[in-house]
Amino acid sequence: PHYCLGPYRGLLRSLLHHAKFGPCPFLSRMLVARAASRLRRRPELLADHQALVPIPTAAGHPGDHPARLLAEELGRRTGLPVLADALARRPDRQRTRWLGEAARPSHVARTLLGGRPPDPGTTRVILVDDLRTTGATLRHARRLLAFRGLEVGLTVSLARTPRTRLLMLRRGPPESGADLSRRLPEEKKEPPDDRSEGPSRTRVALDGFPSSW
Repeated sequence: PHYCLGPYRGLLRSLLHHAKFGPCPFLSRMLVARAASRLRRRPELLADHQALVPIPTAAGHPGDHPARLLAEELGRRTGLPVLADALARRPDRQRTRWLGEAARPSHVARTLLGGRPPDPGTTRVILVDDLRTTGATLRHARRLLAFRGLEVGLTVSLARTPRTRLLMLRRGPPESGADLSRRLPEEKKEPPDDRSEGPSRTRVALDGFPSSW
């Protein structure tokens, strides 16, 4: 199962964006405290887990690291240890914001790596991220942890991308003006209408529309 505060839009989107990319550490701690407090009221979700694993942030990322902060706050409230080095992130300058849904799995597989092996007594963990977009990062992290002998029983994030945003990601980045102009129907000119009074005019017909539109 997956647990989050809500969809990534409106006030939650604004707060999380400023927490990740702006000098507003108090926003991260406010969101993290809210999510941890609500999740703490669901003990059935937290049962039978031995540790928390945060998704690492890329090196050089500005702002705060909400996923790590959320894992630390959950660990403080539940007593579970945080395995901050169970996963590692390879430096990469490509931003995933406008990557289409088909391009995200390969990008994640190239940048997200397995880290330090866990202790022998740890077998079931909670995977923590700041934002769930397409789920590609969480799926790849689950495979990496499974290779280390860890089962992911629950995934947690501060927000999830709504379906409308996912439809945009499936189409990929916005097209440029040149791309759109090539897709417009070409204009067709017809000979002048001799029956019209006054100076002759030229009618322009577009594909799919009658010439008298």
